[in-house]
Amino acid sequence: MRNISSNNFIICLGDDVRYRFAQELMPEGHLIDTNSLKISKSYVFIYSKEENVITDEKRILVYTSKIHEGRILEFPLSGIDLKSSFEEHEKIRIGKAVIFADFPYKKENLRYLIEKICTSAENADIDLVLYNEKRRAGYTDIEKSDRIISEAYEEFGVFGIDICQYFAGSDKSDIFTVVPDNLRYIKNRYLKELKGANYRLEKRFDIHYKTFLERTYEHYFSFNNPAEFSRYLKLFEFGSLPIDTDDVIGSFADDFREMYLGKDSDILNEITEFYLDYISEILSFSLSEESIMIQKYAIALFEKMFAERQKISSGKTELEYKEILNKNNVITEFTQKIDDYFHRQLPNLIHSIADMKIKAVQKMIDEKR
Repeated sequence: MRNISSNNFIICLGDDVRYRFAQELMPEGHLIDTNSLKISKSYVFIYSKEENVITDEKRILVYTSKIHEGRILEFPLSGIDLKSSFEEHEKIRIGKAVIFADFPYKKENLRYLIEKICTSAENADIDLVLYNEKRRAGYTDIEKSDRIISEAYEEFGVFGIDICQYFAGSDKSDIFTVVPDNLRYIKNRYLKELKGANYRLEKRFDIHYKTFLERTYEHYFSFNNPAEFSRYLKLFEFGSLPIDTDDVIGSFADDFREMYLGKDSDILNEITEFYLDYISEILSFSLSEESIMIQKYAIALFEKMFAERQKISSGKTELEYKEILNKNNVITEFTQKIDDYFHRQLPNLIHSIADMKIKAVQKMIDEKR
C-alpha cells in the first residue's frame, strides 16, 4: 500500500478505549454502545457542518463538525484482523494510522501491533495514543502510574512514531494532523541513507580522494602527464604575464583560477561530483544549490590561500623576469601552494562541509522523531 502525502484518511486502531475517543466526536444525543462485548460495525467520521448519523449493513457514517475539515476517521469494528483491515483499504491512501492503548499498556500486544502497522502502512504517519485515565484502572499510586507511562514512551519511542496522551475531554487537534510529505516514511528512509552517508564519509573518503587526485592533480600538475604539465608551466612564461606587472604571484593565481577553476572546468566539475557523492542521497531535492555552493567554496578557498602574498614585479625584460623568479623562488613556492590546496586544504573543506550537511539532516530528523 502506498500513501500520498495530501491524503486525509485516518484509521484508528488498537484497544477498544478508542471508542471513548470516538464518542466525543458523536453528534449530541447519539451514543456508541460500548456495553456489548465488541463493536460490530465500523464507525466512519466525516466532516460536515450539518450533523447526522447514517447506518448501513457494514458501517455507521457519522457526519460531524467535531473533526477537522477534510478529514475522514474510521474506527474499524473491534476484534478485526489487522491484515484484513488494511486489505479492505488497499485502494485508499491512508494518511495516518492512530493506535489507541489502554492503561497500563500491554507491552507485548502493543509492540506486535505497532510492528504490524509499520509494515502494513509503511508510508503512513503513525501516532500512538496512550489513554491516561489511570485511576479508573485501579492505579491509585500516582508515582507508579507515571512510571508506567514513562516506560511506554521509552519502550515504543524506538519505532520513530509520535506518542501522545489522551484523557476524556483533552485536546484532539494532534490526532487530526496528518504530517505532510509522509514524514515518517521520509525519516525512516533518510535514517538509512544517513547511515550510508556517514559510512562513506568516515570509511571511504581518503581512498575516494586518492582517486580524485589521480584525475585532477596528478593528471594536470605532475610529470605523470607531460602534455598537461607543460600547459601548466606556460603559466610562468614571461609572455603570459601582463606587461610590466607589479604582482607576479597574483597574475599566476588569476591565470590558474581561470584555466583550472573557471566555469565548466573539468577540475571544478570533478570537485562537484566528488562532493555530491556524499550528500546526494540525503539532499536530493537541492543538488543544484549544493553544486553551486561547493564550487563557490572551492574557489573562495583558492583565493584565500593567495590573498596574503608578497608583491613582486616582473621586470622589464624576460632576462630580468627569470632572475626575479630564481631569486625569490617564486615558481617552487607557487607550486607548493597548489600542492597544498589539492592535498590538504581542499579535502579538509569538502569533508567538513559534507559532515556539516549530514549532521544538519540528522538533527532535523531527531527533532521530528
